[in-house]
Order: sequence, then structure tokens, then C-alpha cells
Amino acid sequence: MNMYTGYLRVLIVEDNTMDAELCLQELKSVGFSATADVVETPGAFADKLNEHSYDVILADYRIPGWSGMEALIHLKRMGKDIPFIVVTGSLGDEAAVQCIKAGASDYILKDRLARLPQAIFQLLEEKKLRQASKLAEQTMLCQAVELEKARERRFQMKGEFLDHVSHELRTPIAAACMFLTNTLDGLAGSLRPEQQDWLEKTLANLLELHRMVNELLSITQLSLADQAFMPGDVSLAEPANHACSVFREAAHAKNIELIVNISSDLPLVHADSRYIHQILTILIGNAIEAMNKEGTITVGAEAFDLDPHFVRVAVADTGGALDAETLSTIFERFDQPRNAAYSGRQGLGIRLHICEELVARQTGRIWVESQPGYGITFFFTLPTAHLPHKTAAASRL
Repeated sequence: MNMYTGYLRVLIVEDNTMDAELCLQELKSVGFSATADVVETPGAFADKLNEHSYDVILADYRIPGWSGMEALIHLKRMGKDIPFIVVTGSLGDEAAVQCIKAGASDYILKDRLARLPQAIFQLLEEKKLRQASKLAEQTMLCQAVELEKARERRFQMKGEFLDHVSHELRTPIAAACMFLTNTLDGLAGSLRPEQQDWLEKTLANLLELHRMVNELLSITQLSLADQAFMPGDVSLAEPANHACSVFREAAHAKNIELIVNISSDLPLVHADSRYIHQILTILIGNAIEAMNKEGTITVGAEAFDLDPHFVRVAVADTGGALDAETLSTIFERFDQPRNAAYSGRQGLGIRLHICEELVARQTGRIWVESQPGYGITFFFTLPTAHLPHKTAAASRL
């Protein structure tokens, strides 16, 4: 009863035509529909490989003028994935090991050719598995590339939509603010006191609407933050000074002093300077809104004593204190503290949540401390520049 079926094309490297015929007969006897090309020289071997595709190569270990191992080396150089079996009259253990190390698939002794069909069958099955695995890897790679392209396109579309929404929402609000300001300045004629009061309240509410739109856009941008995250080695003094400069006029109007207290020998941090600026802008802006009288807001930074791989940044104000209930929920999305210290704070209640998200993306953490008579201090940590990103993430407090 035939055990194997299917067409089999064999290249035999052999100087004895009788031995080559015995190999072919053994394959046919178990059901293979086998045909063979027999070569004796390196040139003929190379020509046949270039001309035809073979399922298996059978090579004698010793051939006058060259060897089966030389044929194997030539096959490897060509990069062809064809099972290679050494078929020889005798082969010591050491030589057999060398053949396998060189890349031979198997070796068969000529007085034990009955094992040849099973060896070939197993090698062909292994080749099918390799090819299926390679095809699966290529398919997965193509799918991964397509998924990445689709992901990039989604980010691009989100960004384009966000830009469109920003323009469409901000433009009419800005125009309305401009006309109201001009009217309040008397450019359209004098106003009665009640008109002045109504328009001032309208302008204030419109400005608040503008800020809420900015907050909504900021929270939406967090979905794009991973794509846009561009960390580098940053000196904290630069974003701190820049953030304070944004509020100089507003702070001066309320007689609030802005102080930056960052030592020049403070280590650089590995972070995105835009994120740092946004965090500080939110914290400083909140502090100015919350303070109803003169005071001080200090932006400082120092090495974090609990972990030398991090720097701790602090934004402290001399306003009122926060109660325990407010402290426990202050970073939650859409939280609106009703504490007296934050009586001037308006908006959607997502600015501090944005701060928490931006700090977390840079492997740091943020918290707040407050005591009566000492105001409110927001702290957040950032990894130092010399700390590898993975280590920084693992060391996050």
C-alpha cells in the first residue's frame, strides 16, 4: 500500500548512476511520483538550480573533485529554501554533526534507504509550515502597516477637525468680544450707566464662553497627545518664565507678585516643554483667578528628595486654603470646587484634570497641599534628563 502521494522533483548530486536510481526507486515504491535530475559537477549543479525548482536535494558526501558539503554551501549562498539530505555509504558521527551544523536537513546511509521517504516527507511538511509561518508574518506585517497608516490618518483627520472647530468657534466669539469692547470704549457713542453695566456683564460672560471653548478643545487634544508628544532635555526656567510673562498684566491688575525661583544648577528634565508651559499656565491662571486681593504666586523647582531621578515643581499662592473634601476631588474631570478659596474660579472644571493627564504622560504625578494661613501649593514631578524613559516610567511615584 502506498504511503505517500504527490509529485516530487529531486536533484541528485551523485557520480554513481546506480545509487541515484536506487534512491528514485525507493521514493516511487512508497507512492511518490518522483522524477530526478542527476549531476556530478559544480557547474551542472548550479545550472540545474538556475533552470528548475526542486522539492529536495540528495547529495553524496564524497564526489570526485568536490563534495556534497560544497554543494550545500553553494545552495545556501543562493538563498534557496530546499531540503538538503546527505546520502552516503558511510559517515562517522563527527562528520554527521558537521553536516547538520553546516545546514544539512538530514543524512541517510545508502544501506538504509528505506528511511529516505519518511525523512523527505517530514522535511516537506516542515517546509510547508515555514512557508505558512512566513506568509502569516508577511500578512501580519502588511496588516500592521495598514493599521498604522489608518491610525495616522485618523489622527490627521482628528487634527484637521479640531483645527476647523477651533476656527469656527473662536472666530465669531472673538469678533463679538471686539465689537463689545469697542462699544464699551464709546466708539459707537455714549452709553447710559445701565447699558454700560449690561454690556460689561455680556462681555464677561462671552469671555467665559471663550475660555470654556478653549478648555473643551484642550481636553479633546489630549486624545492626540501621544501622537504629538515630543520630549527633550528641558530647562524648567524657560517655560516657567514664559508662563509667568503671560499673566504679568493680569497679576499687576490685582496687585499680585509673580516670582520664579528656579536655581540655575537644577538638572534638566526630560519632558515636552509645551506640556510644561500648558501645566504652569493653568496653575498660575487658576491662582490669579482665585486670589481676590494682593499676594504672591511663586513658581519653584528642586530635586525631589523622595526620588533623585525626578525634579519637583511647585506653584504656590498666598490665597485662601482648600478643605479636605475639595482636595480629594480637585483633579476629577468636570469637578467644580465650591471652596471659598476658589470662589473666583469658573469654567468647565477640566483644567486641573488636563494638568493631571499632561503630567502623567511624562511619567510624573501631581498633587496639591493646602493649610490655613499658607495658601495653596500644587506640586508635580518630572523625570530628570539623564534617566532613560523606561526607567523613569518604572520609578514613577
